[in-house]
Parts: sequence; C-alpha cells; structure tokens
Amino acid sequence: MTSAKDKPDPTDPNHDLNSIRDIVLGKDSSHVVDAVNRQAREIVRDVVTEALHDREQSDQSVNKILVPLVEKSVEQSVANRSEQMVSALYPLVGSLVRKSVSAFFAEFMQKTNQLIENSFTWRGIKWRYQAWRQGINYAEYITRKTFSFRVEQVLLIHAKTGLLLKSISVEKDAADADLVSAMLTAINDFVSDSFQQEDSAEQQSLSVVKTNDFTLVVKPGPNAILVGAVTGTVPETLNQRFDLALEEVHQIYHKQLLTYEGDNEPFEACDPILRQCLISQLNTTKKTVPWLAFIVMGIASVALIGGLTFRFIQLNKLSLLKNIGNEQGIVLLQANLNGISQFNLKLLRDTHATPITEWLKMHELNIDHVNVQEFPFVSTEPEIINHKIQSVIDRYNAVQFESMSAEFNGQVNLSQYKSMQSQLLAIPGFSLSNYSFDKLLIDTPKPAVNLLETREFNMLVNDINQSWIEFDIEQGQLSTMSKKTLSHVHKKLVRLIDLSIILNIDMRLLIIGISDKSGQSGVNKKLSEQRAFSVKQYLVKNAIKAHYIHALGAGEIDDSDIASNARRAVFSVLLLSDNNKSGFKQ
Repeated sequence: MTSAKDKPDPTDPNHDLNSIRDIVLGKDSSHVVDAVNRQAREIVRDVVTEALHDREQSDQSVNKILVPLVEKSVEQSVANRSEQMVSALYPLVGSLVRKSVSAFFAEFMQKTNQLIENSFTWRGIKWRYQAWRQGINYAEYITRKTFSFRVEQVLLIHAKTGLLLKSISVEKDAADADLVSAMLTAINDFVSDSFQQEDSAEQQSLSVVKTNDFTLVVKPGPNAILVGAVTGTVPETLNQRFDLALEEVHQIYHKQLLTYEGDNEPFEACDPILRQCLISQLNTTKKTVPWLAFIVMGIASVALIGGLTFRFIQLNKLSLLKNIGNEQGIVLLQANLNGISQFNLKLLRDTHATPITEWLKMHELNIDHVNVQEFPFVSTEPEIINHKIQSVIDRYNAVQFESMSAEFNGQVNLSQYKSMQSQLLAIPGFSLSNYSFDKLLIDTPKPAVNLLETREFNMLVNDINQSWIEFDIEQGQLSTMSKKTLSHVHKKLVRLIDLSIILNIDMRLLIIGISDKSGQSGVNKKLSEQRAFSVKQYLVKNAIKAHYIHALGAGEIDDSDIASNARRAVFSVLLLSDNNKSGFKQ
C-alpha cells in the first residue's frame, strides 16, 4: 500500500521524466544494481589490475595498504604451516645467508674504518674530550658529529586521548615511547591551557621542543599527532616529510582515528608510513687522511713483527740448546728461556765429554747468553769409555787402541802392561772380556805369575765347578730362584775370565743340562738341552761373550746319588792351556 508521501505528484514538471527513469532503471536504479551484482565478478576481474596500478601511480597508497596485510598473512602462514614455509624458502636460504654475511662484513669494515679515522686523529681526541665533558659515550657523540641530522624515533599519538598509537626507532634501546608520549601530551596541554588567548578560538600547541641532545618535532593534526626525535639541525625538507606522513595517516586511518577507544591493533599496519620518516643525512665535510693513525698502526705493526721474529729466533736457539742432551756423556736436566735473551742450562757432564763452551762455539751460540749449571757424573756410554781408554793409552808411546775394533796393539814390557791394565780396570764400565789383546806383545820371555791371582783363579774354578742350577719338574726355563743363583755364578765367571787374561790361561765354560728318569727318554733329552741353553742364554745376555761358553744336554742321569734331584744344569771349567804366550787370548 502506497502512502500519500510516496505517491508522485502529477503537477511536478519532472513527473514524466521520473516515470521514464523508474521504468528504464527500476525503482532506485534497482535494474542497474541487479545487473551489476550479477556481473560484478567479471567486471572487477577485468579492471582490478589496471585500477590498482593507476591508484599506486597516483598516490602510492596501494603498497601501504597491502604491505601490512601481506606481513600479517605471512606471520599466520609461518605460525600455522611452518613446515610448508620452510620447504618453500629452503632454496633461498643459502643465497640469503651469503648476502647477509657479505652485507654484515661490508658494514663492519665501513664502521671500523670510520671508528679508526675518528679515533687516531686530533679531531677524534677533541671529540673524546667533548663527549666526556657532556657526560655521554663516545659512540653517541660520533653519531651526532657524523650526521647532519638523523631521526632517531617517530611516535604517532592520538590527538584526543594523548595515547600512543605506534612507535618506531633506529636503535633498539630507544627511549620509552609511552613515557615520552605521556609527558609530551602533558606539556602540550599545559601550553594550550596556559597561553590560550581569551578572544582566540585557535588552540595553542607545541611545534618544536629542544634539548641538549635532540629536538622534538611535533606535527599536530585533527585526530593524530606525529612526533619525531631528531639529532642535529632539523632541515625544512624533514618538516615536509612529516606533514606528508601525517596526511597519509589521516587519509588511510580516518575512520579508526575517529572511533579510537584504546585498541592499537589497527595502527600496527602504519609501520611503512612512519618508517619513511626515519631518515638521516651525513655531514659533507672534507675527508682528511688520518696520518697519526697510519703512523701509530705502522709503528705497532713493525714492533709486533719484530717481536714475533725475535721470539721465533729465540725459540729456535732453545730448540738447538736442547740437542746438547744427545751428546755422549751429557745428561740434560733442564733448558729454558730466561727473560728476553738469556737461557738457562742445567745438566750432568762426564769429565771426558765435550766441554759446554766448546759445544756452544761449535753451534755459533753466544756463551754470554747461556747460564750453565754443570754437575759431574760418571758415564758408562761406549764413546766416553773409549775416550778414557785413549787417555790411558796415550801414556804409553808404543801402544795403540783401535776403538772401532776394540783392539789393543803395540809392544810393552811386563811392568808397563800391569800398570796399564790396572788403570784400564779402574775405568767404570770397562771389562777385559770386551776387548782384544791378541796384537799386544810383552817384552819378556817368561812373565812372572802372581801367586795371589793364581790362587784366586783356582778357587773360582772350584766354586763354579761345584755350582748347579735347579729347574722345576718338566721345565726348561729359569725360575726366579734359579736366576738369583745364576747371578752369583755370573759374577764369579766375569772375574774368572779377567784372571784368565791376566794369567795367560785359555779357558772355556761347559754347561751340561740333565734330567731325571721320569718321562720318555727322548723328551728328557730335549729337556736337558733346553736347560743348558737357557743358562747359556742368560750368561750371554749379561755380557759374557758366547765363544767362552759351550752348552749340551746329557739327557737322563742313571746315578742313584743324584737321580732324585737330577733336574739341573751343572758347570765345568775347561782349561785349554796355561802356558806363557807372547800375547793374550780371550
């Protein structure tokens, strides 16, 4: 049912035109709206790309709207579908890491170069003093002097409530944005209330707040206030940049600003707009060559290289000094570097070893730089024994000593021989059995025989002949007790050999291994041989020459006196000759 108000007035001049419009377009253009709604998808699809491009070229607002949406979408994808995101981004990670590392090192080298340039010059020293006077750190002072201006922090504040909507800064440790916003709002209200003229409707507000460290640029708007903390001199271009940013905020977030009730989430997307205000400009001062830095670094480099070279040389000398311990008759106890150029040596040295001063000169080492602590000791090394033998032989003009073959040759009388022999036996480690006297002749037809030495010789022969070595049942190896008994026989045998040389007696030792009748005869035969050879091996190993000893296995012993304890090795000293000879045989 149509009310009187809705009925068309026939007297209206536009009555016919409105009637035609309603017929063609429909009531309230409903025909057009229905047609557009039916084909809206196709229409938008054909023009959306061109429309977005034209709008972006017009006022760059499309990017500012899309960036927050894309960032939020990526955040949700990472949170909800992390594995798919990792798989998609994996091929790019390596390249991104390399580029990031390269950029980091480039920035690091640039900052290091700038720091060195500002540190080792008169200007750097002056800046350090000024920073100390102002009570700020040197890095912050350099930043102020390096930049003509720099926007450190940008705050977006709601004009009506004074609450902080968004804040961004260059440094992570920037001032508390909420605190700055609250204090700035309070100061702005104070100025507005205190300096408002009665006959003026225009509200007073701050535009610039200056401190010793920075300048606060305040840009008020109808619904929002933009504040920038700037170090340095604020240029006019920066004010224009702030004005444009504030206009964009009002244009894009007009509805949110009017209906703001404390929820800052809608304004998180304005980060790109505010970040455009974080700009800076370096001072265009003429660069100076930091000669002082170059000189200091040059001196330091030369000193470092010189110190390392000197240290390397000293360590090589110390390594060379330690080789002195390889010398015969010298035992190195300690070798170290004392201070810068002095060395300490602590060692044991036989009197017949190479003198330390001579060794140092031989290796071109400065004697004055080596502190030597030398302690005497007696060396039994073959080379030292040969030196001592040679020192004895040098007293007899007609006697020579061949160290390579361990032979004595020449001619002496009996008195000289006995004197030389007693001197040789006094040398620690010397034994007549280890040297040959076959080529040494004695000028006497019948050398006198010492009765005491002959008596001692006969006693030793008798003692050795009455000695034996016990073995365990079915054992051919020496036991601990057997070795102890054999060591006593060994001492007697060494003395017996020395006396045989002195008395010109050619002797040999026969070792006979025996076994009891238990077991098989063939096995007992081998066991007796093994026992004899075990005793011979022990004596040879303890410096008795092998040609003095003969060993054989006698097998089983059919003797009632010893059959009960026949597991032994017995000795028999064989005297091959005791005639006076022109030389000695071993």
